[in-house]
Amino acid sequence: MIGLVRSVVGMQAAAGLMASAIFVGIPEIKTLPVLLYSASMEGNYHIASITALILLVPSIGFMLMIHRVLKVETLGKIGA
Repeated sequence: MIGLVRSVVGMQAAAGLMASAIFVGIPEIKTLPVLLYSASMEGNYHIASITALILLVPSIGFMLMIHRVLKVETLGKIGA
């Protein structure tokens, strides 16, 4: 059990370190979160709000899809 917890925490830490390395260490790569952060820090709020909406739409779609799949009845069938 402890080994499982260590591996999960290790994977989360590795993902966080990789994300921070991309965010800080490689300025040539422009991902949407980096564009959102840099636009908001430069005061270009129009670009920042458009980028936030671009990031928001797939997230809401994914949440609706997961909500449709993970209903109480579906989870009850899995547990039984």
